Amino acid sequence: MLTNISMDREEWYTEFNTQVSGLNTLLPENVHILTLEMIPPNPLTPISLRQAIVRLEHFYENGEDEEMSKPAIVDLQMFGFFNITGAVEMTLGANMMLKDLNRLQWRVMPVGDEPAYERQIYRELKLDSKEKLPQITLNPMEIKTFIIDFNG
Repeated sequence: MLTNISMDREEWYTEFNTQVSGLNTLLPENVHILTLEMIPPNPLTPISLRQAIVRLEHFYENGEDEEMSKPAIVDLQMFGFFNITGAVEMTLGANMMLKDLNRLQWRVMPVGDEPAYERQIYRELKLDSKEKLPQITLNPMEIKTFIIDFNG
């Protein structure tokens, strides 16, 4: 059905909301959502348990820009369409929990003012009903992968 509207395009855009965002908060300018992929439910799990793969990418190189090359902080509760109840950090391919990954350990000497590489401690991010997910820090050129549990 067509209607006869007597307003021009600019009036229409000022009068009506023509854009929608799935985010509650803006992402930092140096972060990109690389993947947001729903995981099909397993027939053996309750239908209320929904999961998705989320990959976040800091796309600036170290030293590329004075401001944009700084570490970025991202809140995983940024999605407006569903309520995240937990998250697990995964390997890049999302096929193994990052805490279970056992890589070869290399001895790295500090260079100049930069400290030697230190292995990070990874933890499962689960919530009680009143808790909030911790914020995630992305360093330059870093990609982090999460499997998030959500309802909504």
